[in-house]
Amino acid sequence: MGRGMDITALVLSLLFIIPPLPFIGLILGIISVVKSSKKKKSPSNIAIAAIVLGIITSILSILALISILWSFIQPV
Repeated sequence: MGRGMDITALVLSLLFIIPPLPFIGLILGIISVVKSSKKKKSPSNIAIAAIVLGIITSILSILALISILWSFIQPV
């Protein structure tokens, strides 16, 4: 029980093609870790991986979005 949020966070963190999804995965991973700490349990490895991947893919999606916008701004 409780693995559903962990797995959802991990999957959303991996979908960096759609920019808001890694942020949502990151938030769900953090919520999952906070909930497990309130229950005095150790956080799931899946939730921790979702947080790490959420941070990395969020940065990558921001950089990709900036480079796409930059290519439209630059004159040919």
